[in-house]
Amino acid sequence: MIRRRMLAVLGGVIVFAVVIGSAATLNGLGGTNLGADYEDVVSCDTDGVTVSYETAHSAAGFVVTGVTLSGVNDANCDGQVVDVDIHDNSDASIDEGSTTASGTSFTVSLTGGDQLAEDVYGVAVVISG
Repeated sequence: MIRRRMLAVLGGVIVFAVVIGSAATLNGLGGTNLGADYEDVVSCDTDGVTVSYETAHSAAGFVVTGVTLSGVNDANCDGQVVDVDIHDNSDASIDEGSTTASGTSFTVSLTGGDQLAEDVYGVAVVISG
């Protein structure tokens, strides 16, 4: 009984050694460097901002020409890049704009052309720097 157990353990060790040995000879595996790092992301404005739309009338109807942000913490956010993306009801981007934060309220002009106000369902704002 003990002999069978020892043979079973020895057989398992041999199979393990063969598998490890054959894996070590694979040419596609290898590497000499591995690294990892992390960084805390802190918001320059912790209580949020208010978003409103700048609109104008055109031959097609009312269009969105820009996005105004107010309630921005100017002491922490001034000088940082502000990216705005407006999207439609399928969450697809339909226009965007970028500016530098300045003061507690400012407008980001959209670059892709005037979008019909009825097509705008949401906005994403990123302030980074």
